[in-house]
Amino acid sequence: MKSGLKLPAFFNRQSVAAAIALLFFLPLLFLNIRADHDWGDDFAQYLAQAENIARFHPMPQTGYVYNEFYPSLGPKAYPPGFPLMISAITGKYGNYIPPYNYLISVFLLATALLTVLFLKRHFGLIPALALSLMVYYNPYVMELKAEVMADIPFAFLFVLFLLMIPDLQQPSSRRKWLLAGVVTGVAISVKTAGFTLAAGLAMYTCWQLIMALLRKRAIKNLWKSAADPALSIGAALGIALLLNLIFMRGASGASSYLNTFSLGSLSETVAMNLYTYTEVLRLFFISLDSQIFWFGFIAGSAAVTFALTGLIVAFRRGPGIAEWVTLAYLGLLLVYPYHNSGFRFLLPLAPLILNYIATAAGAMNPGRGGIALSVLAAAMMLVTYMPALKELQESTAEIQEGPYAVHAQNAFEQISVITPEDALIVFIKPRALARFSGRNSMAHLPESTPVEVYKQFEAIGPTHFLLYSELPDPALENYIRTNRREIELIWRNQFFRLYRKV
Repeated sequence: MKSGLKLPAFFNRQSVAAAIALLFFLPLLFLNIRADHDWGDDFAQYLAQAENIARFHPMPQTGYVYNEFYPSLGPKAYPPGFPLMISAITGKYGNYIPPYNYLISVFLLATALLTVLFLKRHFGLIPALALSLMVYYNPYVMELKAEVMADIPFAFLFVLFLLMIPDLQQPSSRRKWLLAGVVTGVAISVKTAGFTLAAGLAMYTCWQLIMALLRKRAIKNLWKSAADPALSIGAALGIALLLNLIFMRGASGASSYLNTFSLGSLSETVAMNLYTYTEVLRLFFISLDSQIFWFGFIAGSAAVTFALTGLIVAFRRGPGIAEWVTLAYLGLLLVYPYHNSGFRFLLPLAPLILNYIATAAGAMNPGRGGIALSVLAAAMMLVTYMPALKELQESTAEIQEGPYAVHAQNAFEQISVITPEDALIVFIKPRALARFSGRNSMAHLPESTPVEVYKQFEAIGPTHFLLYSELPDPALENYIRTNRREIELIWRNQFFRLYRKV
């Protein structure tokens, strides 16, 4: 694709390309800036941990009581990287959402710019811009950037690492390997999935050593070639460990997700995730609100096909660090037993997905036709996105259903008044309740049987139970209904019912 159209050398400079990309992506800073948040209560735990950093309190003291029977809801404490990033904002603005939205928007803008620069090295500026526009203006990404979550900052660190790869794969200084290790370490501290960057480096190094042995190179040279990657991996693990020691004191194993894994159902998990993420990538481009929604079906199917084909082509040509990182990250997604993340978990991989799409297209030698096709595809996709983006922007004037709704805020205030400070309340969104009411809260596994619910409550010992009509909780309703002699209603309004254990 790159050879199809020759741009003047001026436009191929990194600084000029970044400036041009900035013009295209600057609106990302201002789209979907909200004054509220939805019920996805990960954000509440991040805010609580950030406040703990600002006030020098132990990280896990968020009011969220971890239920070992429901580990997929969230760990006792998230890694310290993202809370550290937002701690200054939390210290000044507390639960006020717009400043967080602007910070996430800056990270998204930077991610888009780095993706353009990453793709430009292989395919030229025009295809790089066209492909990036299709991802970062997608309505799903616009919705995601209104969430106070670690995904977009992590995606930024991920693509920053990818941008360093060409220098690492060539004879380079130890300083560059060390810098890559620093980025990897910070990525690990933002999301545990950052370990896949270190794993990719390790896999790449092992592959290089195997190839060198097969070519009968001297052992001395083999160890020399492994020294720099080892330094990078060591720096990454050292930084991640240091941040944990500083900010996660007294929280051993708090950010671990190991409890969510089950070797007994691994094959089922892999099969389900393989199907789920293939569909997520395909459906990412489909917007039914558009009059030309049919183009999204074509684009989505083509994205899946070309991405897989491009990855195979890249491995056949000789896998580099990017390919091993891709393999490590995809491997983690396939074995992780959580299927409801949507495109959120694929967002860090987006630059590589685009890279493999362009690689597969480039293998067909389309010449200038490839340039024209990428521009046409981007234009068509942006047109399909417009109705959803317009609706999303208009919705920012209203308070959406969630913990910032007036009736929810009033309920949280009332709950903090009528319950003792040591109360432990069962609620379907425990971290939001803990953040806004100042009371400890837990949740039970939604799919639990009555016996399993009873065991979970017996193990943790809740004192109160909260039901909300807009978030049905059949298991908790059944528990309350079948234990009427031990539970009494102490407060209710149009939406909420609060019970106390007698």
